[in-house]
Amino acid sequence: MKILPRKDTKRKSTRATSTGTKRKVSSRTTTKKKTPARKKTKSKKSTAVSATTRGVGKKRSRSSRKTRQSSRRRSFSLWRLLLKTLVVILIGCAVAFAGWVWTLDRQVQARFDTPFRSIPAHLYARPYTLKPGDAHTVSEMRTDLLSQGYKQAKEITRPGDFAFSGQVIDVLRPISATHPVPKAVRVELFDGRVARLTDHRNAQVLDQFELAPELIGNLMTGPMEDRILLKLHEVPQLLIDGLFVMEDRRFMSHHGVDPFGIMRAMVQNIRDGRVSQGGSTLTQQLVKNLYLDDSRTLKRKINEAIMAVIIELRYSKNQILERYLNTIFLGQSGNRAIHGFGLAAQFYFGHKLQDLNPAQLALLVGMIPAPSAYNPFRNIDRATGRRNLVLKSLHANGSISAGEVELYSQTGLDVVRNKNIGASRYPAYTDLLNRQLGESYDRSYLEKGGLNIYSTLDESVQQIAQTRFKAALEALEKKHAIKTDSLQGAMIILEPKSGEIVAMIGARDAKTGDFNRALDARRPIGSLVKPAVYLTALLNPARYSTSTIIEDSPLSIPLQTGESWNPGNYDKEFHGDVSLFDALIHSYNVPAVKVGLDVGLDPVATTIQRLGVSESFPRYPSMLLGASNVSLLDVAQMYQTLANHGRLQPLTTLRSVANSDNQVMVKYQSDGEQMVNARADFLVMDMLGAVAQSGTARALNHLLPGIRLAGKTGTTNEYRDSWFAGFGKNYLAVVWIGQDDNSPTGLSGSSGALRAWASVMSELDLQSLDLLPPEGVIEVEVDLDGGGIAMAGCTQQSVVRYFISGYEPLSNNRCEPLDDNLGGWLNKWFGSSSRKSGSPKVSAPSIPDNLEINR
Repeated sequence: MKILPRKDTKRKSTRATSTGTKRKVSSRTTTKKKTPARKKTKSKKSTAVSATTRGVGKKRSRSSRKTRQSSRRRSFSLWRLLLKTLVVILIGCAVAFAGWVWTLDRQVQARFDTPFRSIPAHLYARPYTLKPGDAHTVSEMRTDLLSQGYKQAKEITRPGDFAFSGQVIDVLRPISATHPVPKAVRVELFDGRVARLTDHRNAQVLDQFELAPELIGNLMTGPMEDRILLKLHEVPQLLIDGLFVMEDRRFMSHHGVDPFGIMRAMVQNIRDGRVSQGGSTLTQQLVKNLYLDDSRTLKRKINEAIMAVIIELRYSKNQILERYLNTIFLGQSGNRAIHGFGLAAQFYFGHKLQDLNPAQLALLVGMIPAPSAYNPFRNIDRATGRRNLVLKSLHANGSISAGEVELYSQTGLDVVRNKNIGASRYPAYTDLLNRQLGESYDRSYLEKGGLNIYSTLDESVQQIAQTRFKAALEALEKKHAIKTDSLQGAMIILEPKSGEIVAMIGARDAKTGDFNRALDARRPIGSLVKPAVYLTALLNPARYSTSTIIEDSPLSIPLQTGESWNPGNYDKEFHGDVSLFDALIHSYNVPAVKVGLDVGLDPVATTIQRLGVSESFPRYPSMLLGASNVSLLDVAQMYQTLANHGRLQPLTTLRSVANSDNQVMVKYQSDGEQMVNARADFLVMDMLGAVAQSGTARALNHLLPGIRLAGKTGTTNEYRDSWFAGFGKNYLAVVWIGQDDNSPTGLSGSSGALRAWASVMSELDLQSLDLLPPEGVIEVEVDLDGGGIAMAGCTQQSVVRYFISGYEPLSNNRCEPLDDNLGGWLNKWFGSSSRKSGSPKVSAPSIPDNLEINR
């Protein structure tokens, strides 16, 4: 092996060090080995050293350049890293912003595209119906139309207008769910009555004409936004002009945010030294009302601006404006927030928005910035000043004349302070309506679904009933020396044929939300049950007729305790032989008990339930005198069936239900059900007519003279409860009067409830009862005393009575002895060989010792 010189090794080592890599050193070493060795001289050594020095310098220079290059490369890499990081951050921000905008866009669409859900169900009264023959003067017609929201004009040009010309009135009915097409009618009056109704378009004579139903309240139980939805074409142009001039002059040209408006507001605020104007557009205000809260944070303002731009990009100006008109907050009524101009017009002025004058429209527009500060009920001067400012701005805009500004600036605010369109106006009626709706609809849907409920309530009847009923109770307290404000009562008025409840009173003060005695009180009904007892007997015509003779004599029924129940009559006397007819019209107790025991307690209870009473009746003899507790509503249902020829129509407060677009969803119509025989029912109706003519309700002859009525009084033990149920052709009403603590009142059915009934009904258009016998019922002249058919040549008093054909009497008791059917069953039940002998003894179900017996 050949070893290289040491100096070469050092040089290689130096070269290797200068290059800085072991791989290069190894490569150079390998090359040297392949070169043949040469003999070195001294001079060459010196040259080699010099060369080596020059090589080292070159190597150092090259290393320095590489170091600088490496430094530059590192610096470039750092900037490139920073640039990449910045790009990533920007992309991340863009993605986050896009996600933010996307989220806001989804919120905008979800709320804007969804119909209003926070709308309670609105309640409408039944439409007022005009018919030929109705009593109306021109003055009364004008008052009625104005009260129902119609607007007087020189000529009818738009829905809701009416115009006078002498004794002729033209009315243009607006659109509603019950009347989807506008219709005009001409009403001709003569001598204080409606003479003729004709279709304004084709002069066709009409039998009747329904006006548009009136909004009377809404259904809600807690805090709620309320509104009446409007279409853009239903909004007066002057209101829109006012919005633009006061809130957003550039609404039609900006894209959600108006920089010029913001700058103008800033300048004005600097001039005023306070925040007198805002720069928010109508779109931004809509965003705030729909989606955001009232916080004054930067985030909320940014969200508001972005969402406003999104709304402008997605929806048309008309859509945005219509939504704004229905959304803007305009006041508070208790726990109810007033939203939108439709409800605000009703709440503050009691009229539809279309019917407001320029001053009223200007007030609504002026309230937008601060409904509480400009509340016309509390801050009259401030609200007036704001209204006048809007009027001046409208004039500057060219929307109204200077004369109109002067005229309307001098008028009052015309707000209706006592106008309340909440459901509390008629709490008892609304209570029942809520219960009936609850059988078909979920409560949350009723409170938020924006339904339109078209009820059976006749507002004029309801108002008359509320006023007259309270006055009647006050008069009774004064006349009978009863403690002031101690009497309570309830009343239901309905149409007997349809079963529609037109008015309901649940307390003395019908406007309060007091305990609803018409629905929730259960009281003994006394003699009101007797028609059901006699109806049960008349359902067996082979055994009973209205002329059947019953012995009114003492009766004793044994009790389980060994004692006996001895029912007596109201006048504490017995009357001997009486016909079934007379027993009912004079409300004798003992004959009713005898007949009821004869036909059976179970059949009587079944008849009562078939007439519509939902309460169960315990099978005790005392039920025959009305000892069982029943609600006023059940009594009204029972008498509706009796007054409707035995056909039960479920009592209802509902006519139809429509959605928020007034498309009818449900119509409440029923054909009813024939529950008892119409011929037997007619015989009872005829007897109830006699009650009003010559029986316990004969006071009606002078309280309501000239009107044929039917009814039944009821009085319970110690005069605790006073009842009356009566009806004519078009109205049936039931009244209860008593004390909440069940103490005696001293009032009988005729001295108490009947008087209140007559007081209310005297103010209504109550029509005489038409008692036309159905097929199978005939008139027969009978002996008044004996009950047999009246015979010519006999000395007798006769009267005409109705009988079911085939079961009428065959002979006269005086002229020819009559082996009547009643004698047999009297001997069987009461152990008497003669109708006029002894006290009957009845084997009857026992009754508890503490059961109160009513008279």
